[in-house]
Amino acid sequence: TFLENLAHKLINEYSGNMESVCVVLPNRRARVFLKHALEKAIDKPVWMPEVFGMEDFIARVSGKSILSSFSLLFELFQVRKKLESQNRTIDEFIHWGHIILSDFNEIDLYEVDVDALFDNLSEVKAIEKWHPGEELTDMERNYLYFYASLKKYYYALKEHLGKKNQAWQGNAFRYVSENIDSLANEMPWQRI
Repeated sequence: TFLENLAHKLINEYSGNMESVCVVLPNRRARVFLKHALEKAIDKPVWMPEVFGMEDFIARVSGKSILSSFSLLFELFQVRKKLESQNRTIDEFIHWGHIILSDFNEIDLYEVDVDALFDNLSEVKAIEKWHPGEELTDMERNYLYFYASLKKYYYALKEHLGKKNQAWQGNAFRYVSENIDSLANEMPWQRI
């Protein structure tokens, strides 16, 4: 298998200093199988390399805790309470909170220009609701306000979590991508 081949490659090329090697795999489950393959292939005591799933590696390198979707929802709700005067319950918030967090995650995973995206999105939604000679209804005004406020929510949540050294997955990935040169100097491994 791929992981057995990787185990043999690690042993053949790095058996004298495997502790200076970091292996990054797509997920935690693959980690277990690689460690098992290494155990089967090793015939003498050696230090094992550090093995991470991708998200765990990013968390380690970024120095940020990547929050679960439930924890993120709670944090976004706290941010919302600070930004909005309306006192809505978390029940009303849950549905659109999940959607916003999913969108924020995608924005950061693809390193989208946040300001341009939200400014353009707000303008597009305003054009969609524009009807010459007709006033907007309260529902349409709330709809447009929601889209206009997404950028504010993004930056407020990012700042709120940053103070606690926390992030959502995409935000941690983006942080590592944008700071790779300085972070690479702090990594304890000779080979990744």
